[in-house]
Amino acid sequence: DVYTNQGATDAVLDEPTVLRLVQRHVPAAAALRHVDESGGEARTYAVDDNLILKTQRPHRLRERTSLEKEVFFLQKLAGVPGVSVPHVYGHGRAGDLEYICMSRMPGVAAAGVELAGNARSRLLQDLGRMLWRIHHVPQQAFQQHPLFLGPRSVDDFRERLALGFKQAVADLRGEPGLWPLPQAPDEIAALALETLPDDPQLVALHSNPGPEHVFVDPDRHDIILAGPAAAARVAAVARRCRRRDRDLQHCLPPETSTLASDCLRPSRSPQGCPGDGQRVWRRR
Repeated sequence: DVYTNQGATDAVLDEPTVLRLVQRHVPAAAALRHVDESGGEARTYAVDDNLILKTQRPHRLRERTSLEKEVFFLQKLAGVPGVSVPHVYGHGRAGDLEYICMSRMPGVAAAGVELAGNARSRLLQDLGRMLWRIHHVPQQAFQQHPLFLGPRSVDDFRERLALGFKQAVADLRGEPGLWPLPQAPDEIAALALETLPDDPQLVALHSNPGPEHVFVDPDRHDIILAGPAAAARVAAVARRCRRRDRDLQHCLPPETSTLASDCLRPSRSPQGCPGDGQRVWRRR
């Protein structure tokens, strides 16, 4: 999983080019307001007060990266009760440039909001409930789509997790100061694999979640959006909390310290489910 075109030119589009692409789908678009230079794999251009042009940065392209895949995900989530995602006006290419034209979500990114105490707990619970709904979207179309990579069987899933844990443990051995828990990393990894359910339900996940993709009301800090860009896990939000508190339990309410995969089971209510990515495993 590496960037395949690292030497490509990463040019910022000028306003006429941005408007020409947006007007393919929204003819009334009039002015470029802002360019987001967050340094990620994509760049976004805010047009007027309600439109976003998202482009794939050519030197940050890898096998799992695809705006076409994101459009597919957004369209599958459109209209799902309790899930709020941007409306896709169009998707296309201009030469080697791939783009999405979509609506601009209200609110501000959680990354730019100071969250403390109950506000952090509420945000994670709200995000968990929305992830629960996202994970319960019918999966057949995702499983059959060639752009959605990843395991298709329980054995493949376990093997992928084992390899991931092995790499994580090796990385932590190289920097032991990063590990704050009394248990050794390999012990935690073994416990996580041991406590996996026998029949985990595999669901499509976005690969780049984080507080910059979760939009909240700037005053109340209520969640507005946790769309595909936040559908993989809440780990990035949790890491932010951990940096402040060192102990995840100070950041998350007690009811979220459950076997995360249980929240993917249809029999479980979304109330209190932390979402797939909060990898806080424990025995019952």
